[in-house]
Amino acid sequence: VAQIQINRKKLGEAQKIYDENLERAERVYGANSVDFQKYTEDLLKISQNAVGNEKFESYALKLLEAKAKKFGSVSEEFLSQLTRIARFYAAWKKPDVAEKYFLQAMDVADNLPGENAVSKEKAVNRYRVFLITRYGEKEGLAKGESLMRTRYPDFPIREKVMNGLAY
Repeated sequence: VAQIQINRKKLGEAQKIYDENLERAERVYGANSVDFQKYTEDLLKISQNAVGNEKFESYALKLLEAKAKKFGSVSEEFLSQLTRIARFYAAWKKPDVAEKYFLQAMDVADNLPGENAVSKEKAVNRYRVFLITRYGEKEGLAKGESLMRTRYPDFPIREKVMNGLAY
């Protein structure tokens, strides 16, 4: 029914249906199931536009906790949710909180195995873009360069990825 409301462009109604059934979905699917992860991600996709930031924040943090339980605190899925939350706080004009989540994401990225290099690269570049946005071009670029020199001196950053994120 929520998907029908989404197709009708009635996001508020869809969000209400998802929200009313969140606890039921957790009980039926189980907090660590892929189906519950999908349910909460769908809820997040529509909620930021349909509800206030506080409600969206609670959904995002609940999903972060579920991803940690399901995939572990050193996983691409957990890293992705950390950066999503960081970007949300940055957009919500809470840069201190955003930076806290970005730094946590960097710690997770540092511990990812080598085969997860693309996810690590995206997270690092999103943080660098945040630094420029938060501190301005000159200071933000300097902080980003310092990050790369001290933390990731041998890490390849493809120009297309950085340019795409900056755009």
